[in-house]
Amino acid sequence: MTDKRRECFLDILRIIACFLVIVNHTNSDIFLNTAAGSLTWFASLTYFFVSKIAVPIFFMISGYLLLGKIDSTKKMLQRIGRILVALIGCGVVYAIFDTYYMKSDPSVLTAIKDFLFIYFDSPSNALWYLYAYLGILLMLPFLQKMTSVMTKRDYHVFFVISVLYYSVLPVLNHYVNLITISSEIKLPLFDGTILFLFIGQYFARFGIKKTRRGFCISAALYLLTLAFNVVATYYEHIRFGYNYLFFDNRIYFPILLQSVCVFYMISFVKLGEKTERVISYVGACTFGIFLLSDMNIGFLKFIFTGLSANIHPLFAVVIYEICVFVIGGVVVSLLRMVPLVKKVL
Repeated sequence: MTDKRRECFLDILRIIACFLVIVNHTNSDIFLNTAAGSLTWFASLTYFFVSKIAVPIFFMISGYLLLGKIDSTKKMLQRIGRILVALIGCGVVYAIFDTYYMKSDPSVLTAIKDFLFIYFDSPSNALWYLYAYLGILLMLPFLQKMTSVMTKRDYHVFFVISVLYYSVLPVLNHYVNLITISSEIKLPLFDGTILFLFIGQYFARFGIKKTRRGFCISAALYLLTLAFNVVATYYEHIRFGYNYLFFDNRIYFPILLQSVCVFYMISFVKLGEKTERVISYVGACTFGIFLLSDMNIGFLKFIFTGLSANIHPLFAVVIYEICVFVIGGVVVSLLRMVPLVKKVL
């Protein structure tokens, strides 16, 4: 696979993941406020589980690009600096937004002070990812050294341990209490974030073997795991009532498999040169769109409110999500005209 094709493939994944983040932050109100078991409830819940691959896709892209090599200290510090600037800058912007638009704090200065000096915690749903990514960057020098010498067999052993311990065993224990694991047994190296990073690097290092059979199996597996999530969640509702989102966990095997299948299937996409340039441009804007998404969701909520009074809420929310993405893209495109801002966004 050429670098150009690879970058286009990754940009398509970035665009999909970015849009699905917006879906994840807007759609759930529909099924949470609809009678369980209705057609609207099932449709919204299905859409909800479609969106859950967003974060795993972002992590796999990071693993694809960042692991398997050893970067200089300067490059490492530049990455950390960029994320810190984005995090602090967006944190301050969201503090102002919450004060004046959401009216959540009596003083904008108090909100900014609390964010910078007391909590340094996520001021919006979208920004939690930056904290997670910052943690990844701090571990990156060690992860790069590990993956640069790992063999294919090493990866396979890693995947087996990680998937069994974090993806399969919790689900089995939820239903049959198969085995009780001591809380003293901790495997942080094998947790979900590292697993997705390593899956991405596995694809980068050993290549993606693209066959029609592989695509068909991936498509079927994606649909089966998506259906499993919806049916199992309905069962959870029958069993537990309102506390039914047990499978809303990206490391559990259904969402894990969905994410890997989508990553694999998108690698098949082939586009013309002009289309690739457009995809590359939009892909470069996705980080900024993601950062501004919660703010735009708040500003543009009137679109959903107005539309849902006249059309089905699912159609209304899709139009609303498209508007959030497109308007966010326009704003980010304008901001990226400023050289210093472009370095961050």
